[in-house]
Amino acid sequence: MFMSSLFKYFPAEYIKDKNGKERNYALESIKNNTLWASIPDAFNDPFECESRCTIDDLMKAAMQKDWKVAALDNSTDRQSIENELLSTITAAREQLKSQIGITCFSRKDTSLLMWGHYANCHRGICVEYDASKFTKKMWPVEYHSEMICLTGYKGIKLQLAVIGSLYRKSPEWSYEEEVRAIHMQVPLGEQGASWDAPIPKSIRLGVKADERLKAEIKDLCKEKGIELYQMKKVPGQYAIEKIKIEL
Repeated sequence: MFMSSLFKYFPAEYIKDKNGKERNYALESIKNNTLWASIPDAFNDPFECESRCTIDDLMKAAMQKDWKVAALDNSTDRQSIENELLSTITAAREQLKSQIGITCFSRKDTSLLMWGHYANCHRGICVEYDASKFTKKMWPVEYHSEMICLTGYKGIKLQLAVIGSLYRKSPEWSYEEEVRAIHMQVPLGEQGASWDAPIPKSIRLGVKADERLKAEIKDLCKEKGIELYQMKKVPGQYAIEKIKIEL
């Protein structure tokens, strides 16, 4: 799927870090040309990166030595074997989830829900990136009512199926039209990691953005040659549109 632009929503709040220093992480991200990749457990969807598999599939995989399991003698009952296998696959999945980071984008910039949920109730910003400038591969999220099933997969195909769970969500999230970048080097125990990103193509200020944020974003856009827009309500409609700000 061809994507010319990708949009990243930011709350762009001024907050104090653990040392009491005031910071705005959105402004820092734009200044430093970086983006943050969060581990799946830090997201608002408890089903992030989940998959399913049947007990029969797990038993078959164990016999084919696709999964490392403890040696079990003939006297061990089926339930014990099942518990061992489920424990193994769960541990492997959780290890994967703790070591990868995900950066989320959208294919649209006028979603009222996205502005409300991810841009501080329309007080934040939405940043436009030229999709062709990213060095990481971008993956559109697929929306399905069921999780990816591991039944029938083994070896490399099993690994690919597990990775596929990173780009699969419930249809209830389809309004986001999400696209994801995966960062594979999150330090163990951390909540995420930053990675190098291109200079934004443009920035949109939320309908309710305050004057301080507007002034700082305007200065930043002048400095980096970024186009700037103000989002406005469309009269008589439940919609918003962008109006260009001359710098």
